[in-house]
Amino acid sequence: MATAEAETSQEERESQGGVVYDGFISYSHAADDLLAPRLQAGLQRFAKPWWKRRALRIFRDESSLSANPHLWSSITDALDQSDWLCCCCLPMLRSRRG
Repeated sequence: MATAEAETSQEERESQGGVVYDGFISYSHAADDLLAPRLQAGLQRFAKPWWKRRALRIFRDESSLSANPHLWSSITDALDQSDWLCCCCLPMLRSRRG
């Protein structure tokens, strides 16, 4: 039996200020441009039931965001509406600090 939360559409969750995304991927475009889309695709396929398009709804700026004058607020809203934050950090960035 489906729960009421599962039956709630994305539009209803957005209007109520609830969780829209299961995860938010934060990454460096210069360093992780190949990793981030693969991570997103893998998470969306992970344990996906055959009847669903994706297992998880993941926010990544290049696939989830359109150009608009309120770009930064769109990103912070998506982060606020996400259950999890996935931050991609490379070991080479650690060595830059000295």
